[in-house]
Formats: sequence, structure tokens, C-alpha cells
Amino acid sequence: MKKSKIKIAVGIDSLSDIEPLVKAGANEFFCGILGRRRLNGRPNISRFNLDNLEELKKAIKICHFYNKEIWLALNAFSLTTLMAKEADNLFHKAVQSNIDGVILADLELLSGIAAGKPNVKIAISTLLPKFNLESINFFKQFRFNRLILDRQMTLGEIRIIDNNIKNIELETFAIPNCRYVNAFCGYEKITGLSHGKYMRPCTIPLGIKVIPPPDKDKEKLIISHLGEIPFKKEALLCSTNLYRLFYFNKLRNKLILKFDFRGYPLLNKVSNVGFFSEILNFLFNNQPTHEKYVKWANERFSSQIKSDLIF
Repeated sequence: MKKSKIKIAVGIDSLSDIEPLVKAGANEFFCGILGRRRLNGRPNISRFNLDNLEELKKAIKICHFYNKEIWLALNAFSLTTLMAKEADNLFHKAVQSNIDGVILADLELLSGIAAGKPNVKIAISTLLPKFNLESINFFKQFRFNRLILDRQMTLGEIRIIDNNIKNIELETFAIPNCRYVNAFCGYEKITGLSHGKYMRPCTIPLGIKVIPPPDKDKEKLIISHLGEIPFKKEALLCSTNLYRLFYFNKLRNKLILKFDFRGYPLLNKVSNVGFFSEILNFLFNNQPTHEKYVKWANERFSSQIKSDLIF
């Protein structure tokens, strides 16, 4: 069986992640590095990052041994002078260590260090909004190879971009997110409302129970906490995710499916990458109609989830 042309990119926080994820179907990796200051889109703690430059060098060697790319996330934005200097220094050291690409969100870095290293791939981070073609046209003044699309973009919005640009890689999040993420959320910055490991109230797993009201004319939805069930497979087997995968297979530009699993247990990363890899390979090798895809998915995963929840 041939492998899908759609790549799977996985965020790592440990060297031990790489080999199991390669075997599960990952095609490339990305990571951040701990520093004096936060230089990427994750908190500056070891749970989400490699510890230092030496660990990055080892990660690069391991990835290249398996013929896989690895990218460095330097996607903090609105950098101070000291932060920009530190990012510039880290960028050049990563280049000397044969990093394949960097993810950037600061316009100064895009116009400066990115322009001076044509052999290093550049991805414009999701933290720089790209809601439409006009915003993408703005970025054409910079050198870049890849657009990491906003995590809340709909399939229709992605199609419009795909139909109107050429020779640019598109990267999209495997698991769609809320329409109000990335500074549009009223809860996003209220840290006092956090619950355990969940950074915002809206990320706490919820269950929905349908209870008939006394008059039995209308159903009443009762939402209750189910406890901490991060990355439970049933949450990924939803209609939106599998519906999007079918149409991603038909896009014109090269597509990368992004899993930012930094900070999560390796078992979660491996099982979910393997699951999506199987679906992508099926779509690529069989090019099924939507009806055949629905039939295959329901038969293949019927033991894991009720069929009516898949589509």
C-alpha cells in the first residue's frame, strides 16, 4: 500500500517521542526549546519543549536518520529587542545544526533572518491571522514556503485559499478548534478560571445527557463534567474530522496535517497519529466516493464508536 501524499507533522517534547511516532506514521516533527524567554507558542517549561540546543541537535540527527524533517518553532510575536536577539541567535545555531525549517510569527524575523537563509524552509505561524486571500497577499512580501492556517478555519475557507494560491504548502490542524480561539475568546486570558490541567473552562471535557422535562414536550440538555479524559479516541472520531479528511485528499496544494501534541503522553500521540495515518492511506490508495468512504469508516471503526457518530 502506498502512503498518502498528505504529511502528518507532530509536535514533540522529548527525544523518545520520535521513533514510536515514525512507526505510527508521522512524516515530520516540530519542537520548541527552553530559553531565558518564551520564544514559541507554548509556555517556556520542559513539559512542552526540548531542554536545550544540544537536545535539538540530537533530535535533528534522529529525524534525519529516519529521513524525516524537523522544524523549530520560534513563533512568539511582538518580540522585545532582547527576545529578538535571542531568537536570532537560536535561529542561526539551529541552521548550523541542519534544521529543516522554522516556524515564525514575528514580522521582524520574517523580514530579517528568514530572508537571509534561502536554504531553510519558513512557515508562517497560525498566530499571524490568515482569514482570507487579502491577508495572505500581505505575506507575499516575505519569503516563506508554508502557511499554517488558522486552527478555526472552515473547510470552505481552506478550499478558497487552495484554489487561489500556487506552489505553497498548506498546514492545517488535524483537530478543528473553536471559532473564537486566538485572541477572540473571552475566557482565553482569564487564568483564574482554569480547572486542573485545562487552561480554560471551555476545554474541560463535558458530557451531555438528554432528560425529558415534566411536560414531555421538549427535551432538556444537561451538561455535566466527566472528569479528565484528554484525547479520548471518541473525541477524535467526530463527523467534522473525518469529513474534512475526505476533502483534504482532493486539495491541489501540498497539505500537512498538524498535531500539536506537545505536553501529552506518548501513548496518546502514537494512537492518534496511527489512526489518522490509516485513514489518509486508505483515501490515497482507493480514492473512494464519499459513500464508499462512509461505509468503510463505519465498518472499520464500528467496534470503537457508534457508527452514527462518525458522520
